[in-house]
Amino acid sequence: MEQIPPILACTLFDSLVSPILEYGCPVWYTQNNAKQLETTHIKFLKNILRVKTQTATLAVLGELGRIPLTAKLHIRLLSYWARLISLPESNLLKISYNMLLDLHLLGTKTWCSQIINTLKYYNLQHLWENKDKDQIKKFNFKKHIQTFHQNSIKKDIQDSNILPKLRTYKLFKTDMNPEKYLLISIPKYRISLTQFRTSSHCLEIERGRYHKPKIPANQRFCKYCDLHEIDDEIHFLLNCNHNLKLRLELFRYIQPLIPNIDIEHLKLVKPIELFIFLMTIENLSVLTAIGKFISKSFTNRNL
Repeated sequence: MEQIPPILACTLFDSLVSPILEYGCPVWYTQNNAKQLETTHIKFLKNILRVKTQTATLAVLGELGRIPLTAKLHIRLLSYWARLISLPESNLLKISYNMLLDLHLLGTKTWCSQIINTLKYYNLQHLWENKDKDQIKKFNFKKHIQTFHQNSIKKDIQDSNILPKLRTYKLFKTDMNPEKYLLISIPKYRISLTQFRTSSHCLEIERGRYHKPKIPANQRFCKYCDLHEIDDEIHFLLNCNHNLKLRLELFRYIQPLIPNIDIEHLKLVKPIELFIFLMTIENLSVLTAIGKFISKSFTNRNL
């Protein structure tokens, strides 16, 4: 799987797998069924990125610029509902819908209950309350739901209370576009960069999380150099003396490719800005070099 570029793998999933998983979903949709399909979707995404199963789902979706599969189910569910209510009253489907609606109004949980819950989730309950068939028919459910999830993912990534392990990821991930580095042609360099960005690695900042007893984040020091710094992504990429030779080679190689940036000066004055710059650059040659540095540096640590 690692030989297939992740973006292509996602395209194949959307073209060949997703239609099978979603088939007939407006009829059979329930939250439990949707949860099972989402589990399959996320497992697939983590597999093509070659990250740990514990990797934050938000980071996985962010790297690939995707939204949950359940969003597509909701789009189809609400679009089907919009078509149903616009049918003539004599239509058999409309008659069945009205029967379910009557049962719902009597307090029985029916298919209509799923519609109401889904509308409320997306702050669209006014469509149910107003019962304006023309408004419902013209409403762009796809655009609304996609935008809702994109904004929700971006917001959750920035909220350290939701997932503290995204403390570094939130520094550089500010949009929901697929990352350019996923086009790196050498799999091991691409995978190393993915694992580094999503904290799916073995730096002490992550290893200390699973140590018993758990090591406080401000005490997860690097064991490979004498700088007495927290062994996080910024330290590993910019400071760790254990990687010094490889880092000098990296900076010598990429400096001519980014002539407007003085790497050494920025590293001394504003290391976080340099880190963010390197994580957000779109030059594929630079990204490949960074992936190579990370891969070889992890190998030097025997990680």
